[in-house]
Amino acid sequence: MGKKQQGDNGAPLTLLQLQNLIKRDPESYQEEFLQQLRHFDSSVEIFTLNPSADSNNFGELATFLAHTCTRYPKHGDHVQGRTMSLLENYASVMQPLLRREMCQAVMMMKGKGDARVIEVFKLFFKLFKVKDKVLRESLRNHITTEIKRMNAKTQKNQV
Repeated sequence: MGKKQQGDNGAPLTLLQLQNLIKRDPESYQEEFLQQLRHFDSSVEIFTLNPSADSNNFGELATFLAHTCTRYPKHGDHVQGRTMSLLENYASVMQPLLRREMCQAVMMMKGKGDARVIEVFKLFFKLFKVKDKVLRESLRNHITTEIKRMNAKTQKNQV
């Protein structure tokens, strides 16, 4: 993972370490989160200039933000919107690994209640036309699991 802020011992923090610290104490690490959010926005702009290029750590950054945006709710919609927009507009030309990482980030945000199910399903159904068998299988599994989970909540099982 990329080098970020300085830790207690002077060593740079990785995104995983920062994620752990944010989950423990969101208020103390809000500035670091905002710095990563600005970095994400910059990376989005760079990515849109050349979407087929190798995007160093961009997927990891999206995953980090998907994990931590629940601690800062007013930024969650922004992260979700940018990620879903990138997938909708550039999925066919993205590197396969980045495309899967972005989809995982959207799934994670939806699982944490940050994304609306209908919007996510619409996006995922659009992504079925992308020529990426692993992605399509992952999307199919996610959609069917999610539908089963939603139906289990509303179904009245009588003995």
